[in-house]
Amino acid sequence: MRFFSTKVYDEELNLPDKFHVRYVVLLKYTRFTNKHHHRIQGDVAVFKTKLEFQHIHVIRWGQDLEFTSDMVIVDASFIRSHRQVLQLVLDKSIRARLDKLYA
Repeated sequence: MRFFSTKVYDEELNLPDKFHVRYVVLLKYTRFTNKHHHRIQGDVAVFKTKLEFQHIHVIRWGQDLEFTSDMVIVDASFIRSHRQVLQLVLDKSIRARLDKLYA
């Protein structure tokens, strides 16, 4: 989740053991967005958003393909019990829709 905002994650979210546990959102890569395949679009279903990633983003944040014991999946039930996670969605109109959805 740090990909969305390291500042919000580090300074504003009050998640249990947040510096030792990896809180992750599921991402599905959907298509390349340029002809050289240097950028790829990903769908973050839990945040109802699509994002474009550069190669470095995939290397740093998006190459884990298996769930490990140090991960917690951020899904709808997690968001309902930790509403503060929506602060990571910086687009206010999307955040407002999610706030209603996960109420």
